[in-house]
Amino acid sequence: MEHAEISAALLADLRSLLGRPALAYLDPPVPLTGGYDTAIFAFQLKGAPPDFSGGLVLRLFGENAARRARFEGVAQTAVADLGYPAPRALHVSESGGQLGRAYLVMPRIDGKQLIAVGILRFGALLAGAQVALHALDPVPVRLALEAADCGPIAAGIDDWLKTLDAEVAQPGLEGLRPAYEWLANNRPRRPARAVICHLDFHPLNVLAENGAVTGVVDWAGMSFGDPAADVGVTRVILTLAPFEAPRLLKPVAQQVRRLLAWRYTSAYRKLRPLSADAVRYYEALRCFEAMSHLSRMRLAERGGSPVTSTGYAWSDPATVRRLTRHFLRITGVELGVLA
Repeated sequence: MEHAEISAALLADLRSLLGRPALAYLDPPVPLTGGYDTAIFAFQLKGAPPDFSGGLVLRLFGENAARRARFEGVAQTAVADLGYPAPRALHVSESGGQLGRAYLVMPRIDGKQLIAVGILRFGALLAGAQVALHALDPVPVRLALEAADCGPIAAGIDDWLKTLDAEVAQPGLEGLRPAYEWLANNRPRRPARAVICHLDFHPLNVLAENGAVTGVVDWAGMSFGDPAADVGVTRVILTLAPFEAPRLLKPVAQQVRRLLAWRYTSAYRKLRPLSADAVRYYEALRCFEAMSHLSRMRLAERGGSPVTSTGYAWSDPATVRRLTRHFLRITGVELGVLA
């Protein structure tokens, strides 16, 4: 669907939803960066009721994403109801209406992506926002998801490993089994209390303004479990995820990434106790998840699927090398990625 078609279809849907045939755009939808598998647009309405006044965001999902749209809308609204700076869902369309694909409309949060605040403040702001999330009572969020019939929600290491076990049981992925067995045999102790884990908590999903965090977005992967899991995932994203830099500057950029990760982890530990061994385990788990996903995409390609693994952000050779080497350093086991 072209940009103009998206704008027209969204406006038609919102006119019907709000019962305002004269509803118009004050600012028509413009694309925003972000959203690996979604399209994101900022817009503002004219003649809208109070809840729909001000800046808004459209999150447009891919095909067959009705449950995901429902999950994200319920999850971020339930977290916001606990006083956390997540944008409440104003409207969730599972059918997609005239857009034809599930979508979510929410307020636009003021602020810039946290990566723009600078090295000195970065770690404390990121860690502080994550510690605040982990301090929330997860029960109301879980109950809200259950009441909305969002389906089974993986919670904690046992559920996560069960999913991975099924994924790597496919013929052709035997090279991943030794790595999976290490994860299964070395799982950390369950925490005394499961917390809300964002599981994609990184500087592009955290917004800040005037030295304070104003919002956290992209709740697609939210789960419940060990806070060390959330920290481990964040550390992998900070240090190992793909990044753009001139070739000659990449070694320097990588050192800066490690410095940012160290500042963030140190700031978190000052606010909340954390097991270093558990964090490293979850770093290994996140590396495994990424390479399992890539291997399954490559396997599907061999079977004639139109899915292209080169479209996966973590498929570039440099990222694969970083992830597999990190997994080996932590576990002593080769991560047998399907070539």
